[in-house]
Amino acid sequence: MNKLTQFAISLGLAFTALSPAMASEPAKPSILAIFAHPDDEVTVGPLLARYAREGHDVYLAVVTDGQHGVTEHAGIAAGEALKQTRLAETQCATKALGINPPIMLEFVDGSLAQWQNLQPLDSSIAKLFEQVKPNVVITWGPEGGYGHPDHRMVSNLVAQVYQKATEHSPDTLYFAAASELELHKYQDNGSGFGQLIQHNWHTSEDKWLTHKVAFTKADMQRAAKAIACHQSQFTPADIQAISRFVDGPSKQVYLRQSHIEVPQKQGLFE
Repeated sequence: MNKLTQFAISLGLAFTALSPAMASEPAKPSILAIFAHPDDEVTVGPLLARYAREGHDVYLAVVTDGQHGVTEHAGIAAGEALKQTRLAETQCATKALGINPPIMLEFVDGSLAQWQNLQPLDSSIAKLFEQVKPNVVITWGPEGGYGHPDHRMVSNLVAQVYQKATEHSPDTLYFAAASELELHKYQDNGSGFGQLIQHNWHTSEDKWLTHKVAFTKADMQRAAKAIACHQSQFTPADIQAISRFVDGPSKQVYLRQSHIEVPQKQGLFE
């Protein structure tokens, strides 16, 4: 039994054994998306759906359990019931996207910046890299979408573990990003999340966006189904607003490569 299978079993995941014909095929590069909360993956949903459709092994790791994500419309109190609801919603989303079942790290949302959680989270991310062995990792950018502290901490700690350059380091780390030009074209539909997107989402100038990954209509349809899984967090109007934002006028997911190798310099202005 290999390490990945053991890791999956420890997380309650089921993998189908490969046939001899499949086992002989060269493996395609794998992708690990790491986000703070159940539902954060919606920002890159079409990209995850695309690469899963193309035969890549795609994983989603969620750092928190979402037990404090109380919303008025859902009427679920903070605690175990909400935690289980959000787990089920994330399982629904990964199934809709066509990727592997989610890996839940089960930190408490809102607690990631606390001193006692920093080292355990660092170790959990390092263990993810060791067990999943992804070629590519995607996470929040330093701005954290609309700036949520948990988003920012996940970005910070994933980058910290990545740049250690251990034997288990992925080849590339990408930050999810939003184009300033694209967001100007976004029209708020009056929903709470639509207003948050239009007025609070942090963007990047296009010159900093190193990758613009196109997706198909079918990929977006899968992503829209995944967004709709998170009914404890989003109203029907929110789901429409988020889907329109993710789809965007250009049908692309924007990323920024976090670390690029360059020759070392001897001064600041060389």
